[in-house]
Amino acid sequence: MKKHYKIVSPLRFVIFVTVVFVLVALLTINMLGLNNASGSSKNYYKQIEVTCGDTLWDIADRNMPDDMDPRQAVYEISNLNDIDDGQIYPGQILLVPTENV
Repeated sequence: MKKHYKIVSPLRFVIFVTVVFVLVALLTINMLGLNNASGSSKNYYKQIEVTCGDTLWDIADRNMPDDMDPRQAVYEISNLNDIDDGQIYPGQILLVPTENV
Protein backbone atom coordinates (compact mmCIF):
# COMPACT_ATOMS: atom_id res chain seq x y z
CA MET A 1 0.00 0.00 0.00
CA LYS A 2 1.39 3.39 -1.03
CA LYS A 3 1.29 6.27 1.42
CA HIS A 4 -0.08 9.59 0.17
CA TYR A 5 0.95 12.90 1.67
CA LYS A 6 -1.26 15.94 1.79
CA ILE A 7 -0.03 19.54 2.12
CA VAL A 8 -1.94 20.92 5.08
CA SER A 9 -0.65 24.49 4.89
CA PRO A 10 0.44 25.73 1.43
CA LEU A 11 2.07 28.84 2.94
CA ARG A 12 4.22 26.78 5.31
CA PHE A 13 5.20 24.48 2.40
CA VAL A 14 6.27 27.44 0.22
CA ILE A 15 8.33 28.90 3.09
CA PHE A 16 9.99 25.52 3.67
CA VAL A 17 10.85 25.07 -0.02
CA THR A 18 12.21 28.64 -0.21
CA VAL A 19 14.42 28.18 2.86
CA VAL A 20 15.77 24.87 1.54
CA PHE A 21 16.49 26.47 -1.87
CA VAL A 22 18.34 29.42 -0.28
CA LEU A 23 20.40 27.12 1.93
CA VAL A 24 21.37 24.90 -1.00
CA ALA A 25 22.30 27.96 -3.09
CA LEU A 26 24.46 29.44 -0.29
CA LEU A 27 26.18 26.10 0.29
CA THR A 28 26.90 25.75 -3.43
CA ILE A 29 28.28 29.29 -3.71
CA ASN A 30 30.46 28.76 -0.65
CA MET A 31 31.81 25.43 -1.90
CA LEU A 32 32.64 26.83 -5.35
CA GLY A 33 34.40 29.84 -3.82
CA LEU A 34 32.30 32.37 -5.72
CA ASN A 35 32.04 34.62 -2.67
CA ASN A 36 35.78 35.36 -2.63
CA ALA A 37 36.20 39.02 -3.63
CA SER A 38 39.77 39.49 -2.44
CA GLY A 39 41.22 39.18 -5.95
CA SER A 40 39.61 42.38 -7.14
CA SER A 41 40.93 44.52 -4.32
CA LYS A 42 44.53 43.35 -4.10
CA ASN A 43 47.09 46.16 -4.25
CA TYR A 44 50.48 45.95 -5.92
CA TYR A 45 53.51 48.05 -5.06
CA LYS A 46 57.00 48.57 -6.40
CA GLN A 47 60.12 50.02 -4.84
CA ILE A 48 61.72 53.10 -6.34
CA GLU A 49 64.80 55.05 -5.36
CA VAL A 50 64.44 58.81 -4.88
CA THR A 51 66.78 60.83 -7.09
CA CYS A 52 67.95 64.41 -6.63
CA GLY A 53 65.13 66.88 -7.29
CA ASP A 54 62.28 64.36 -6.90
CA THR A 55 59.12 65.35 -5.05
CA LEU A 56 56.29 63.11 -3.87
CA TRP A 57 54.07 64.66 -6.53
CA ASP A 58 56.59 63.86 -9.31
CA ILE A 59 57.00 60.29 -8.09
CA ALA A 60 53.24 59.81 -7.86
CA ASP A 61 52.71 61.31 -11.32
CA ARG A 62 55.35 59.06 -12.93
CA ASN A 63 54.42 55.81 -11.19
CA MET A 64 50.73 55.91 -10.34
CA PRO A 65 48.12 53.71 -12.05
CA ASP A 66 46.22 55.45 -14.85
CA ASP A 67 42.93 55.38 -12.97
CA MET A 68 44.34 56.87 -9.73
CA ASP A 69 44.09 60.52 -8.76
CA PRO A 70 47.61 61.99 -8.17
CA ARG A 71 46.50 63.36 -4.80
CA GLN A 72 45.42 59.88 -3.74
CA ALA A 73 48.76 58.46 -4.95
CA VAL A 74 50.73 61.05 -2.93
CA TYR A 75 48.59 60.22 0.10
CA GLU A 76 49.19 56.46 -0.32
CA ILE A 77 52.93 56.90 -0.86
CA SER A 78 53.11 59.03 2.29
CA ASN A 79 51.15 56.48 4.33
CA LEU A 80 53.05 53.46 3.00
CA ASN A 81 56.40 55.01 3.78
CA ASP A 82 55.51 56.81 7.04
CA ILE A 83 56.21 60.25 5.58
CA ASP A 84 54.55 62.91 7.72
CA ASP A 85 56.13 66.13 6.49
CA GLY A 86 56.52 65.42 2.76
CA GLN A 87 60.34 65.41 3.00
CA ILE A 88 62.11 62.80 0.89
CA TYR A 89 65.83 62.44 0.30
CA PRO A 90 67.98 61.19 -2.60
CA GLY A 91 68.77 57.51 -2.19
CA GLN A 92 65.65 56.86 -0.11
CA ILE A 93 63.68 53.75 -1.16
CA LEU A 94 59.89 54.24 -1.38
CA LEU A 95 56.99 51.86 -1.94
CA VAL A 96 54.74 53.14 -4.73
CA PRO A 97 51.32 51.75 -5.82
CA THR A 98 51.30 50.32 -9.35
CA GLU A 99 48.84 48.83 -11.82
CA ASN A 100 47.06 45.64 -10.78
CA VAL A 101 48.42 42.70 -12.76
